[in-house]
Amino acid sequence: MTTSLPDPGQSGPDQHAAISRRFLEQAREELEAEDRLQASEKSWGAAAHAIKAIAEQRGWSHDHHGLVLAAALHLSKEFDRPDFEELTYTARQMHNNFYENQLETGDILRALERTSFFVDELEDVRNSPPRPFSIEDTTDRNRLRRLTGLQLNVGERSPVGFSRSGR
Repeated sequence: MTTSLPDPGQSGPDQHAAISRRFLEQAREELEAEDRLQASEKSWGAAAHAIKAIAEQRGWSHDHHGLVLAAALHLSKEFDRPDFEELTYTARQMHNNFYENQLETGDILRALERTSFFVDELEDVRNSPPRPFSIEDTTDRNRLRRLTGLQLNVGERSPVGFSRSGR
C-alpha cells in the first residue's frame, strides 16, 4: 500500500508524518531498483519529515537543515534518548551519500532499517506529551532560542519541553 501525499500547501504534523512514511516506502523501492542515491535521499527525507512533524506540532521553527537537526537534538535530551543523536547522524549520512555516492547497497540498507526504527520512535514521541525540560547551559538555551524564537535563559524550566503549542 502506498501512503498518499498531502495536497500542495497542506503542512502540519499529520502531513509531515505522511510524507515521512511515503519516503520510507520510496527509499525501499529505490534500493530494490538499485538506485542507491535516491534511496539515500529518501531515507534522509523520511527522518527529516518525522522530526518536522514534531516541530510543527510544538510550534518550533523547522524550515532548514540546521533547525531540523536542532529539533532532533532537543528531543534527544528532552526524552533522554541519546540514541536519537546517533540515529539523526545515520539519517544525515544518507543525505550526504546522495551527493557523495560513497556507500555500498548493504550500508544503505542498514541505514534505512535504522531510519525506519527512528521514524517509528519519533511517531511515539509525537503521540506523547512533551516532557518537562530545564535549560542547563548556553547550548540548550541557544538551541531553544532558535527553535522557539523566545529569549530564554539558562535555568529556565518548561513543563512542556518549551513547546509553543503546549502539546
